[in-house]
Amino acid sequence: MTSRRDGRSVAPIALIVAALGLLAATVGVFAVAVDDNQAAPTTTAPPAPTSTTTSVPDVAVEDLTGAARELAELLAAGRATTYHARYSGSSTADASGLVLETWAKEGRYRQDTLVDVGGERFHRSHFVLADYGAACTQLGDAGWSCQRVARAEIAGADLLNGSTLDQLRKATVGESPGEVDGRSARCFVITYDAQTTELCASPEGIPLRIRGQSSELRIEALEADVDEHVFEVPEPV
Repeated sequence: MTSRRDGRSVAPIALIVAALGLLAATVGVFAVAVDDNQAAPTTTAPPAPTSTTTSVPDVAVEDLTGAARELAELLAAGRATTYHARYSGSSTADASGLVLETWAKEGRYRQDTLVDVGGERFHRSHFVLADYGAACTQLGDAGWSCQRVARAEIAGADLLNGSTLDQLRKATVGESPGEVDGRSARCFVITYDAQTTELCASPEGIPLRIRGQSSELRIEALEADVDEHVFEVPEPV
């Protein structure tokens, strides 16, 4: 379990990473449905992902049982689906809002995060492409700043890795049918390290809503078509 500098505990983000694939990349901008006590964002753009040496537990989907396994299999199916989703985020801890978009097609992924930072729009894009990954940032009207990174260095690129599955194995997970803005959903309540998150996904495995105690990420639009141009990095890397 991760700890904040002030001593308060923070829920691990891996379960939410699994839900949206790249959602962990937003944590440095606006923590939604992950850490309900995160401070407001600063005007300093978060750095691009860096590699870590943390060992990954050797856990497979087959090691899970019950609703935890159902959730893992559902999210894996969603990751293999071609789709474009747009989400809005809100938190009682911060009046600013977040817009998040994800695209998935044939093993390629892109996630964009937009949030107001000090009165300016902060735009962050992460790309997981065939041979490499890219991390890009843009503040206000300034130009894009992009750098090439290994696919594995982008948070969430490896969906349902050993760390995520290990947390799911240790978590208490319950499932019930639900509905999100008229869309049929399978809803899971995940309790891990005294933190509870509700995750609702479509029958195809596309996340529709992620809700914590005081924050929520909710789908606004969902499309089945994805144009090839969305996987073009805005600046050569």
